[in-house]
Amino acid sequence: MRDESTPAAGGCTTRCRCFLKVCDAVSFAHSRGVIHGDLKPDNIMVGSHGQVYVMDWGCALVVETGEDKVSLGRPPRSEALEQCGVVVGTAAYMAPEQACGRIDEIDARADVFSLGAILYHILTSYLPHAASTPGAALELAQRGEVVPPARRVPGEEHYPRGSARSR
Repeated sequence: MRDESTPAAGGCTTRCRCFLKVCDAVSFAHSRGVIHGDLKPDNIMVGSHGQVYVMDWGCALVVETGEDKVSLGRPPRSEALEQCGVVVGTAAYMAPEQACGRIDEIDARADVFSLGAILYHILTSYLPHAASTPGAALELAQRGEVVPPARRVPGEEHYPRGSARSR
């Protein structure tokens, strides 16, 4: 998460509070029929007063809506995307269906997967699909392979007290 006020974006607790605001923004977008499609820390900016901005909606998909209800099933198909089988987004935070280029299967759950990947990164300081090359990261994403967080950061001393984990 980029922070426009300080070089470091704060500790785990601060980042988790920002993360909740990102979840609210994504939930609002989903309620309006919009799927972000490229959620990652580089697309989140934190302002000098704690305001959180979800940036770069260039990969966004719009799903059909009707009478203030949103059907978050399949997004409208794009001829260009279907012809190319294009994979759009950042492999390190990508859901398997998105990494495989299965455009007709991408829905709000892909954003929820990316949110989980961001939380994984916040809590472990590792990328969910960490690899030495972008191609290798894409292969991990396609297979949905993620190292369990407990293997990345063993022990509860790394998690803030007062969280749902400690209740």
